Amino acid sequence: MKKRKILDLTYVAMGAAIMATCSFIAIPGTVPVTMQTFAVLLVSTVLGLKRGIISVAVYLLLGATGLPVFSNFSGGLGHLLGTSGGYLFGFFATSLTLGLLMKTKIPIWLSMAFGVAADYVCGVLWYVVMFSSVENIIGILSISVFPFVPFEIVKIAAAYLTAKSIKDSAVIK
Repeated sequence: MKKRKILDLTYVAMGAAIMATCSFIAIPGTVPVTMQTFAVLLVSTVLGLKRGIISVAVYLLLGATGLPVFSNFSGGLGHLLGTSGGYLFGFFATSLTLGLLMKTKIPIWLSMAFGVAADYVCGVLWYVVMFSSVENIIGILSISVFPFVPFEIVKIAAAYLTAKSIKDSAVIK
C-alpha cells in the first residue's frame, strides 16, 4: 500500500512537471499557443481521473506561488487572473471531462476533444466576465477560440498517439 502511494505521488509530480515543461513551448499572443493543452490531455489520459486532476492542481499551485511554470516562463496570481486565467483553470474541466469520458465507450480522441472544448468554455466565460461583454461573443470567439482550433486538433492527435504509445508499453500502472 505504501509503495502505491509513493508511485501515485511520483506520477502526479511527473504530470505537473510535464505540464510545466510543455508550457515553455509557446507561440506568443493575447492567449499564447502552448503545448500545455497537449500536456493536460496526455497526463489526464495516461494517469486517469484522480491523478490527472491532482497533477493539474499541483501545476496551478506551483504557478500561483510564483514559480515560472506558465507560458513565457511566468508565474504568480496575476497570471492566473489575467487573460489566459480561464484557460488555466479550465485545465481542471479538461482533466475532469476526459477522465469521466474515458470510463465510457466514447473513443479517447473524442473524449480529448470534449476535454479541450470544456477548457475553451472556461476560457471564453473568463473573457466575458473580464471584459463584461456578452454582446460581443463573436468578437471574443474570434480572438480566443477560432484561431486556435487547428492547433488544438494537432495537439489532440499528438496527445492521443503519445498516450496510446505509453499505455501500450504498460509503463504507467
